[in-house]
Amino acid sequence: MLNLALVSLLLVGCNDNSGANDIGLTGDIESIEIQQLIGNKETFKVDDQELVKEFQKVFDDTEKMNGNTEIAEPIYSLNITYATEETEQVCLWVTEPNKRSTLMKDDDTYTLYTVSEEMTNILIDLVVSKF
Repeated sequence: MLNLALVSLLLVGCNDNSGANDIGLTGDIESIEIQQLIGNKETFKVDDQELVKEFQKVFDDTEKMNGNTEIAEPIYSLNITYATEETEQVCLWVTEPNKRSTLMKDDDTYTLYTVSEEMTNILIDLVVSKF
């Protein structure tokens, strides 16, 4: 019994922070306007709640990056509108399939967040394929 408790404590202590939503985008999202910041600079709006839930999965997977990082200009801008009508802006760098992508809140340009390779593949479907 003591061994089971010890194993449980070790597992809790070794939590990999999956699903941490370090970026803090946890409100009830109503819509997301996506703007391409390079090239044609097109914009489209996502207000279908099934697609919004897919974006929320991505946000829930974010992990804060440690240390200072220099990064190129963002490729996309996400203007998130909550049910409360508050808005929040997030910059997005989508890499190639099966690689980690990066997000940054517009009001905190010194902190970057990454998402898993799986979430990058979702972002490619949700964002990149639309442009």
